[in-house]
Amino acid sequence: LKRAIFGSVTNPLRQSLLQGTIKIETGGDGPVTERAYTRQNTIDKVFNEDGTTSTWGRRLVRDGVVRADGTLTNLYSGDNVFNSVYALGGGNGNFASGDGARFKGRGLVQITGKTNYLEVQNILQAKGINVNLIANPELVNDTRYALPAALAFLEYAGLTNIVAEDMTTKRLNNMINSREGRVKAVKRWNAVISSLRAAGDTVKADELELRNEYAAQ
Repeated sequence: LKRAIFGSVTNPLRQSLLQGTIKIETGGDGPVTERAYTRQNTIDKVFNEDGTTSTWGRRLVRDGVVRADGTLTNLYSGDNVFNSVYALGGGNGNFASGDGARFKGRGLVQITGKTNYLEVQNILQAKGINVNLIANPELVNDTRYALPAALAFLEYAGLTNIVAEDMTTKRLNNMINSREGRVKAVKRWNAVISSLRAAGDTVKADELELRNEYAAQ
């Protein structure tokens, strides 16, 4: 994979940004599909630590997957959790549409949501890679398309060589998944820095160390 990245991306900083993102999103071992939430995982996410109902919990209750007291209904399934929590966002339809499960996270950078799949498909087709990701979203994991799809997603997100030069921890987090919190954002940033150091670019790595807004806070 590393060799393929170097063959597809010539800018060293963009190489490290991609490698760091892949490392944190999927472990760096290849494309994966977002893991379904188990019964206990689902129950655990219904309430916040202070006992109030979480955003996820409100959606699950709204769609009848979970009762207001946090117990699961007979509508519970791994797919229906995705159908509920990803409903009406990212271009997805409502719970009944099944878009949440259909367009869950996949690939090297966990492309999620119908709009993102469509935009990646359009960019790939413009480059002569004719693949229908809306009809076959699982092809994001196919070894023929996984890296081109990841690159297309980052292109859609706005990662150009110029943008890469001014990248910061929060900006990268918002580009990949704005819903992620501080912990994962910092892990991703540290993975980018580690990739730069492994490539021998200590100057740029030291520079990026100073662009972690969370550390500054």
